[in-house]
Amino acid sequence: MYLEEYFYASGIRSDIFYIDISVEAPVYCAPLNSKVQFTDYYPSELHDFNQRCRELMKEIKEKAAG
Repeated sequence: MYLEEYFYASGIRSDIFYIDISVEAPVYCAPLNSKVQFTDYYPSELHDFNQRCRELMKEIKEKAAG
């Protein structure tokens, strides 16, 4: 909440995306690979989570393809 309040008070329009890294889902692949970021802070936990999400998405695509 602090970041959202700071951005609002500063007049910065933003949409902060919260990620629960305990549950992998393909929907997270897009924001995790987005080039739009306010900071270069990207902890190794998010890199690992991104990889797990991509692997899950690959499995789903393979099952859908038959």
